[in-house]
Amino acid sequence: MRHESAIDDRDLLLQARDGSAAAFEVVYRRRYPLVLSFVTKRVREREQAADLLAETFAALLELVRNQRRPIPVIPIAWLLLTARYLIITSYRKGQVEAAARARLAMQPMTIEDGDLQRIDEVAAETDLLRQLEELLPADQLEALRAHPGRPRLPLDRQRAALLGGGRAAARQPGAADVA
Repeated sequence: MRHESAIDDRDLLLQARDGSAAAFEVVYRRRYPLVLSFVTKRVREREQAADLLAETFAALLELVRNQRRPIPVIPIAWLLLTARYLIITSYRKGQVEAAARARLAMQPMTIEDGDLQRIDEVAAETDLLRQLEELLPADQLEALRAHPGRPRLPLDRQRAALLGGGRAAARQPGAADVA
């Protein structure tokens, strides 16, 4: 059973698909602190965290604009999986991927000292575990608690569970994008 906030986010993304930029902005404002906290705990540089945050939400915007791709059942799970994939890719390549931002013709960000301070504040203020407890179904939380450092389920099954489906969800178009 999905939590109410996940339903709300999905509904907002469906509205965004129908052309409501305001609906996408609500999802962004609601979820960026959680995604930023997730990312900052996994990278050394705040500038890198800001790039990863921007690329994660640019990828979500691309998904929303693509009528052939399904809107995630649990959008926050999709965002965190995408952020994780981008973190791994950035370590492999030595730089943060910017493909989604390039395809959307987004201009590069200029990060000032105040922005860096705000990244630290948001990351410190965001209780990642508490928010995940509120947003994710019990079986997904149990998987996180069972082995906090490594997944309990094979990654394909874990991804399918987070996307809200069976094996077909693990192989759905776009699922490979969030390994």
